[in-house]
Amino acid sequence: RRIKVYDKAIEAMWDNLKDTIKDSADTIVVRDGSASMTTAVSRKSKMSCLEVATALSVYCAERMNGDLKDKFITFSSKPEIVDMSHLSTLHDKLELCYQHNDCSNTNLEKTFDLLLNTLKNGHIPQEEAPKNILILSDMEFDEATASRYGDYGNHDRFKPLFDSIREKWDEAGYKIPTLVFWQLN
Repeated sequence: RRIKVYDKAIEAMWDNLKDTIKDSADTIVVRDGSASMTTAVSRKSKMSCLEVATALSVYCAERMNGDLKDKFITFSSKPEIVDMSHLSTLHDKLELCYQHNDCSNTNLEKTFDLLLNTLKNGHIPQEEAPKNILILSDMEFDEATASRYGDYGNHDRFKPLFDSIREKWDEAGYKIPTLVFWQLN
């Protein structure tokens, strides 16, 4: 998907959007880019779930605090942190977002692992870690009940997924963020 052209009026409107989340600037967004996200948000709209998720990802990333400012996470089988800090226009940020449309299936556990490893490797203290993870999705993902990849080690493979994730965060000395799902359609 390509963004048509740079539009000065749209850029000005974006730059003047009211900050409605200033008290929630410690929320990192996870943007679902799977193929199912190309469906309309409703029967009465031509706007796709992906377009809404992309706009909200940029909006929230611009308002994020600390080392994760201007970043969001892709929600896929191989999640990535997308860094927009080097870009100044909405047009360029949207172009970058659409370069990160992973149409494979999604993996919640790998998403949490990516964020935890980013915090640990970046030596980001708990005080600067996100307090919330906002998943923008149409909620068509594989599973959120059991660990599905990698070495189970001492973990019972039938243990609920969130118990396994919480244990990893606790072992690393971080408080697991509150998880918020926003169903876009």
